[in-house]
Amino acid sequence: NLSHAKQLSKLGIKNMGLYQWWYSDRHKKWYILNKNQVIPKSSRPAYPAFLATELGEILPDLLETDRQYELVCIKEDDCWLTRYVAGNDMKNFLFAKAGITEAESRVLMLIYLLKNKKITVKWANKRIEHNQKPIFANQ
Repeated sequence: NLSHAKQLSKLGIKNMGLYQWWYSDRHKKWYILNKNQVIPKSSRPAYPAFLATELGEILPDLLETDRQYELVCIKEDDCWLTRYVAGNDMKNFLFAKAGITEAESRVLMLIYLLKNKKITVKWANKRIEHNQKPIFANQ
């Protein structure tokens, strides 16, 4: 959502996803637009609107403390959970974030990791830049 996008931007995450939040001065409303579209100028800055898959590419696959924890994102009941789990024991996790959508649970995890200095903004932005590949063969 827009609130999470603003937090990522404030933390220093680059707006390099396929989509972005854009404010229409004419309609006085925020929209999500494909960055490949011709986008009119706006009085407000654009913010990243990352897809769940893009967020998955940014998040580290593993975190190591005294043990090794692997990134897991699953749907349980009516919510999505993003966790760093030790081995196959889903109850033995380092961090957990829940969201209504997969993208929300992943963005909450990314924000948590950045704010708590488990990863750096520089590291996350390198992951974003590294994963910028054409989606379609003709691009």
